Amino acid sequence: MGSKTRHYGALMKKNWIIWKRTLGASLCELFCPVALMAILAVARALVDFDTVSSRSNIENSALFIPIDYLNNANTTAAHN
Repeated sequence: MGSKTRHYGALMKKNWIIWKRTLGASLCELFCPVALMAILAVARALVDFDTVSSRSNIENSALFIPIDYLNNANTTAAHN
């Protein structure tokens, strides 16, 4: 059990050293998501929304059947 605690402690110490060396990048990792969420919250508060009643588009749909090229005769030559 003691070796796992030592490994964990060493890993935390290493992470702390790396965090201190790259302070700017570490602060960006902390504050960029917070700033992005604040921007999205302000944008959401500014946008008005309307309630739209639900409806179906089934009555507006049309069945599409592609031409069967194997069984269809060439009608363009017959019209000339």
